[in-house]
This record gives sequence, structure tokens and C-alpha cells, in this order.
Amino acid sequence: MIVGVRFSPSGRVHFYDDNGVRVEFADRVMVQTECGDKAASIVIGSGQVAHSDLNAPLPRVLKLIQRAPKIP
Repeated sequence: MIVGVRFSPSGRVHFYDDNGVRVEFADRVMVQTECGDKAASIVIGSGQVAHSDLNAPLPRVLKLIQRAPKIP
């Protein structure tokens, strides 16, 4: 599935393959970039992006760093 991440709060959204890592909105993840591995926040969850909208192989989410806090 495809997820959208941001590297900074007002930054551009980048699309990644979730690589089977279960993530939700606002989770912090480690992703592959051209400059090495980098931390990012999930801003678009799995299943919210149509795969056909994107072309070319996507870089991957490597691992979950921190779950977003649950609001009671």
C-alpha cells in the first residue's frame, strides 16, 4: 500500500511504499531517501492513495519509529 509522508510540518508530501509496515496517521517512520535514511511523519494513511495515480517504483518505509499518541 502507499502512504504519504512529510519530513517537516509544512513540507511537501512524498509518497512511499509501506513495505508491509502497519502505520497510521501521525506515526513517525524511517524511510529511504536519495541521501540516506530519514525520519518522517505519516500524513496520508494506507489505502487513501490510488496506486494507479503514481508511476515508477516507490521508495520504502523501513520501520516504525513511534506510534502517534491515542486520544481517549
